[in-house]
Amino acid sequence: MAKLSPVDAKNQREFALLLKELRGELASIYSFYADADGRISYSEMQKFNRLKALNPAIVRIVRSHANNLWHTSGGQPLRVFTLLLSNTILSTIKVGFKRRSTFKDLDRALTNALELKVKTARKLTPPIEDPNPERDALAAKHEKALKDFFDMQMNLFLKKLEALNGTEL
Repeated sequence: MAKLSPVDAKNQREFALLLKELRGELASIYSFYADADGRISYSEMQKFNRLKALNPAIVRIVRSHANNLWHTSGGQPLRVFTLLLSNTILSTIKVGFKRRSTFKDLDRALTNALELKVKTARKLTPPIEDPNPERDALAAKHEKALKDFFDMQMNLFLKKLEALNGTEL
């Protein structure tokens, strides 16, 4: 695993536990369905809805660890962070199956994708500016209005997505 910055040091344990559970889930799939070369194809995972059955397991694992990793997400709502993390994991797994990756290759890709997602979700510190109370009050009012609007839109989007996936985030 790549070296994490000191900001992420407290979350490194939770990140490792998340990866350990994901590896366990994928290892069981590879032990059942891999061919003689240790590879699984996307079509093999599509058979009998195996890939669809994997989705709730991934979401369950992410939910169990997302709350502790969420604190580095830069203030995104927990549901959004969980959804983004789940989608990152699922899309990485699907690409791995499409490339007929071995477990080791898929594990490396998954680790890199998750590290990137957790690191880039961190809130960037704003630049220091000269104090201007009128501008700051107007900016805060505008920011609150935008946040309320985007929260409302995100809730509508999540409800539609949950209805499509059949899972509640």
